[in-house]
Amino acid sequence: MLWTRGIHWVYLITTLLLAFYRDQAWAFLCLGTVLSLLFSLFNYALCLKPFYKKFVKFLHVSAEYESLPADASADRRRSSVMQLDLARAELQKREVTRRQSVPVLRGGRRGSLLRLQLQQSKSFGYDITKSKDL
Repeated sequence: MLWTRGIHWVYLITTLLLAFYRDQAWAFLCLGTVLSLLFSLFNYALCLKPFYKKFVKFLHVSAEYESLPADASADRRRSSVMQLDLARAELQKREVTRRQSVPVLRGGRRGSLLRLQLQQSKSFGYDITKSKDL
């Protein structure tokens, strides 16, 4: 996320704005600068900053787990492992809703009806494929 939302975004927008500057396309340069600043603020506020907070939390929990003494009680060790697992899950969590996913095409009723219609259509070579001469 840091690469695409941070580093790569800055590289791409800098390249685009430099092209506008070299072409002396001042309207595109001004509008592009304003829009890229707005999108950069969006990236920072809603993507990079929350990810950074989760990452720092994971580093702290990981350091706490690593610093456990060898004679730590089983309850404390188990608690630390559970906290580490929760921090890892929070860092890697990515919820995909049905609205964000592409529906999988299956051979359901609609697909089989369409397939049947295509097979019986002469424009799709139904008679040619069913011929015994092939």
